[in-house]
Amino acid sequence: NQKGQVETILDTGSQIVCMALDEALHLGLTWNPDICLRMESANSQVNTSVGLANNVPFTFAEGFTIYLQVYIFVKPAYTALLGCPFDTLTESNIQNLQDGSAIITTRDPHTGCQTALPTLQKGKVPKAGLEEIVIQNFKSQ
Repeated sequence: NQKGQVETILDTGSQIVCMALDEALHLGLTWNPDICLRMESANSQVNTSVGLANNVPFTFAEGFTIYLQVYIFVKPAYTALLGCPFDTLTESNIQNLQDGSAIITTRDPHTGCQTALPTLQKGKVPKAGLEEIVIQNFKSQ
């Protein structure tokens, strides 16, 4: 929604897309408190969401915006988590690199254009000059 940048975790094993309550408030998201979900995390802890935010715009590259249904949780271990719905909607492919980073190739479901999204290992800071890298868009055939 052009309100800020959010560090996200890509977890293809997760069945949902979710976000921390603090971040949702910071971004000005609204959600339906009647649609809640109990989620068990990897450490067997069970948390209940505060609700579901519908059609939240995620912009990954210039002109590449997708709308996701996002469950909001109080103090999860992440700011935002992109699970299986993101992978399915964008038909993503992930190339894992030896340094812990990855390149995610996604397909915009509206235009058919593909985008290569470079990522960093969690907690890593981009090297100087990295912000000058241009992400290449190409049309799938």
